[in-house]
Amino acid sequence: MPDLNDLLRIGGYEEVPAVEIYDDTDKLQRDFPVLAESAYYGLAGDFVKTVDPYTEAARPAILLQTLTMFGIAAGKRAHFEVGGDEHPARLFTLIVGTTGEGRKGTSWGVVRKLFNGLVSLDDFVIGGFVSGEALVSRLQGEDKRGVAFEPEFGRVLTAMKWEGSTLSMRIRETWDGVPLRYESKKESLLAGDYHAALVGHITPEELRARLRDDDIFNGFANRFIFCLSDRSKEIWKPVGIPQNVLQPFRDRFAERLRIANTLRGASLFEGGEATFRDIVRSFATERTGSEMSHRARPYMLRIALTYALLDGVPTVTVDHLKAAEAVWRYNIDSIRYLFGSKAITGTEQAMALLRRVLADGPVKIADVSTIARAEGISAKMMRNAKERLGVIYRADTKSYELPTRMYVPQ
Repeated sequence: MPDLNDLLRIGGYEEVPAVEIYDDTDKLQRDFPVLAESAYYGLAGDFVKTVDPYTEAARPAILLQTLTMFGIAAGKRAHFEVGGDEHPARLFTLIVGTTGEGRKGTSWGVVRKLFNGLVSLDDFVIGGFVSGEALVSRLQGEDKRGVAFEPEFGRVLTAMKWEGSTLSMRIRETWDGVPLRYESKKESLLAGDYHAALVGHITPEELRARLRDDDIFNGFANRFIFCLSDRSKEIWKPVGIPQNVLQPFRDRFAERLRIANTLRGASLFEGGEATFRDIVRSFATERTGSEMSHRARPYMLRIALTYALLDGVPTVTVDHLKAAEAVWRYNIDSIRYLFGSKAITGTEQAMALLRRVLADGPVKIADVSTIARAEGISAKMMRNAKERLGVIYRADTKSYELPTRMYVPQ
């Protein structure tokens, strides 16, 4: 068993360099990410490029919110089935931009203008929820469709921390599409026949301050597509988007929604499994550095299906997959830009530490704790890492003294 001095050397406190979790953990991406042109495929891309000269909003923000709104309005009958899980065109989008300069609200206004008349916005856009029961209440009803919009998403992250809050769990369940239940002494709520998404707006500073390790490791964060937003240009003569520009797109979207609501199921093009596999594996093998981006496979299907429905078909083609790949790449680049080395959470750092020191066998907890403190890793992070890795305690029965607890690799 290695002694403490050996472990400290392994940890990089003498001549041995510390182990990196991924190659660029300490490099903050300074250049603002660029959404690849392949994402602006089809009807949604045409809309974004056409209205771009009339707005200061970021094109990625307009695109992602357009895809999100259309996917819900299209219904859930067209869906992929993976095992027992259904994956319709249901996207959760988080627009991240600075106050004022990010033009988050401006981008949402563009999308609202497009869908005004395609759906009843007062009923379709759900707002003002800061509890799990409020979300369940708003999603009750037969074939209930809606996009929960929260312009101050920091309030949601704060409400999730309240004692007894079920909001995080309900949001995750909504992404999964499972029945939502709320029981109390006064009422019993059930939302079972719904198709809903979530759009949130938040500043980078508030996101970094309020997103917890728990929100990352319980799968909350990676249910969202992170979309950086910044002012695309300065327009000094405000004219708005002309009606003769908007209406033709409303007509085209209306026709695609009519078709989408008649479709059943979904499929990949013949031979498309290999393309899909290669794209997903490229994300899996690339060390993106955080579990915030570890939901590529289901999201690739959902995004690609949204593009397919915008084409009026239930079959996903290469173009749809390439568009989805570009969107997911922008999600990863946004996470890296926003968090830099901090995209590696404290719990992930603790997991890396445990893997490192357990490489040669059992280790005394006191020695591990010493290294953890030196690396700024809290006891809570170590507990989380131990649970995730399945590390257990064992008594050292060879000593005549009190048993020494040890970490033992499973």
